[in-house]
Parts: sequence; structure tokens; C-alpha cells
Amino acid sequence: MKSRSSRPKSGSRLKAEHLSPFLQDGATVVISSAEDRGAAEHLTGLGLIAIQSREYVRCANPEDRDFSRSNRLCRGRIVIPESPSGGTLRCPECERAVYPENGKRCYRFSRVQVQPENVLRYIAGLIDPHGSVDERGVFRVNVSGHEVTVCVADYAALKFLARERASQIPTCFVVVSPVDVEERFLKESWVRRVTLAEVVADTHSLQALVRQVAAEGPPTLLLNASIPIFENAPSSVIVESPRVAILHRTFIVEVGNNVVHVNGVKVVARQAGPRFFLFRALWGQFLKDLKEGLPPDAFSPTPAADLTQLLEARSKGTETIDELSIRRTINRLQADIESQVKKELGIPVGREDIVETCRKSGQTDTDFGYRLNPITVVVRPRRPDMSH
Repeated sequence: MKSRSSRPKSGSRLKAEHLSPFLQDGATVVISSAEDRGAAEHLTGLGLIAIQSREYVRCANPEDRDFSRSNRLCRGRIVIPESPSGGTLRCPECERAVYPENGKRCYRFSRVQVQPENVLRYIAGLIDPHGSVDERGVFRVNVSGHEVTVCVADYAALKFLARERASQIPTCFVVVSPVDVEERFLKESWVRRVTLAEVVADTHSLQALVRQVAAEGPPTLLLNASIPIFENAPSSVIVESPRVAILHRTFIVEVGNNVVHVNGVKVVARQAGPRFFLFRALWGQFLKDLKEGLPPDAFSPTPAADLTQLLEARSKGTETIDELSIRRTINRLQADIESQVKKELGIPVGREDIVETCRKSGQTDTDFGYRLNPITVVVRPRRPDMSH
């Protein structure tokens, strides 16, 4: 194998923790420290990522002239379009009209685009496979007469991620995206893997790991199971029948044009922006499943990717939205509902009694995401006084 260092030629040595945020495709990052700048410049220099910089203003900012007219608790950020369309910009959280040109302080953020083909070329250059490529993202390396597969898990076909294959053909896995790495990989001691951030930072040598895999050979002991080595989403939460413990709890949900009530308590309003519109999206799917007479286990979760597309379409390009921000918004929605119901009614309510989180239960199961809990949610038509 070829030996090639990936360390920066100048400055202090970069750490994997500095590089990781820049290896999540589509992530938005704020480059505010020397470590951030060093990581961004190094990865860009290697061709592994491209960075698109954009500007934004804060809806409520004490340094702005319009602070007195704003909702001072609003945390909304408004992205300034690269090509102004002449339309009014509005805060995605509270819907307030915002005019960046009227003395508002501008901030800059960056959006990362990982370059898959350059990533594969970079890894190929490190292991020197001499053109021995099985399929995209899969290389075969000969180490002292022993064949080892180097599999880039993010880009490889599903068959190369099968546990059965890896248990027979010594395989070293490289993972690019830093999101939920521990949860996505099979927790067995014989699985050898490394993150791209660790490789670039030289925290772990890919060449040394490949030699270790070659020396160890196939594992001698295996659990009696058939499960994937790696998944594209965490599988720690299984879509399953709700536990008997919550069967006695029910919550009456009413959804109006501008507000959502649970047992008569306002839990989210239109001013909440993304939280309100995400709830409305889940509500629509819930009513559809209810109309079709489906059993609770068959109610469909809406994937985070679909919710991302819904909010992107609604923002018309004025707001940068990714799946991580969707998950954070749902988490806030779940916490807000739980807190408000407990505060106003003092009754037992779980974090997922209204909005339920569902994730993959197997490698071919694509029904994962979020849904209204079909066991605890009871529908009631909105009352006339729910217009506010």
C-alpha cells in the first residue's frame, strides 16, 4: 500500500473533532474559530468538500434598530437571498417581516457539500488499490498475500454492508458522515472501522488498520444473527406496538388554522413557525391513515427527508434547512407539548404521547420518521373559538 500523509503542511495539527462537522453533507456551519477555519481550508484543499457561504440576519437582535419592534424571544434566522427577488423577507419562526437593509447586522454561515468522487479518489490514493475496484466505494487490497476489502460505507452498495459477507471476507469500513456513527455500526468487536475525519487528521492510520484486518483474518466467533453492518439512520429505536403502560392515556387533539390544542390547552401556534407547520404535516398523514381504517401499527411515519422538502418548498429558498434542523425542531416540539400539558393540566404525559419518533427496524424497512401517536391521540373537530 502507498503511504501518504494527510496532515496539514503548516500550522497546528488538526483534530478529528474539528474536521467532523465539515464532513456532514448539507450541514450548515459557522466558521468562528481558528480550528474551524483550519479544518475548512484543509478539507477544501484536499478537494473533499466544497463550501458555499451565505449571509443571514437574526429576527430579534439587541444590536439592530428594529429590536424594539421584534418578538424579543424569537430565535429565527433569515437567510438573505443571493439574488434579491424584490419580495418581503419573513422570519421562519414568527412570520415577522424583516428588512435586512434597515440597519440589521449581517452574519455569515457556510453550507457544506461533500464531494463523493473526490473522497473515493482520496481513499484510493491512501490504500493504493492499483485499479482493483469491485464497485463504487469498494476497493480490494492485497496485503502480503491476504486480500482485504476497504468499503466506504456511505457510498457502497448494500450487499457490501452485509454482516455475512464481512464475516467471510476481511473488511475495513470507512465512514464519511459523522452523524450517529456509533449507532449505525454493528457493535461487535471484530468489525473494523474508521471515520474519514480520523483518517484525514491522522488520528488512525488507514494503512495500519488494513494491515490489522489482513493479519486477523475472518472472525472465529459470531453471534447467531443476520443484521447489517451499517445503516443510513440510527436503529436504536424500533417501530413496534406501543407498551401496555400507556394504553390508558388518551389526549384530545384539535388542530385549527393557527393553533393546536391538546385537551383544551394551546401547545403550539402559527407564530412558532416550523414547529406548527411540521405538526400540521404530521396531522394530515394521521387523518389519512385514520380515514383508511389502518391498525395503529400501520400508521405511517413521515421521514425527516420528506419534512425537510416540505419546509424548503414553503420557505422558497429563503431558509437553509437540513435533516438535522428538522430533528431539532421536532425535539423542541415534543418538549414544548409535554411541558405545556404538564404545566396547565398537571396530568401524566410522555414526551412521545403526541408526536412519536420512529426509526428503522431493519435494513429494508423505509417506514421511519415521525407520526402522531395512534394509541394516545384522539381526534376532535376544531371548535369555532380556535381561530386565535
